[in-house]
Amino acid sequence: LKISNSQGPKYPRFCDSLLSAADRPVSGNDATETRETLNVVRRLAATLGETQRKVFMMATFGECDNDEIVRATGLSESNVRQLLSRARKRIKELYQSYER
Repeated sequence: LKISNSQGPKYPRFCDSLLSAADRPVSGNDATETRETLNVVRRLAATLGETQRKVFMMATFGECDNDEIVRATGLSESNVRQLLSRARKRIKELYQSYER
């Protein structure tokens, strides 16, 4: 899985690094840990507002780029970028709290 950003990442993104494990071959405990991490991210995403959650899930698990999300939702590109940024920040905060 990859989080797309039509502008290209300006800094390392939490979700990019978190989910990049899904692109690498893993075995045994690593595969189980990756699945568990992705499930945690899905559960945390459920706490986001409806529009923010939809945009985050489309970008993260649907592998949609910003233009595809704009077309699918009718939101402006700047709104999609803002929603994704805020969702990623919130998921990162929640995940760090979850790990403690």
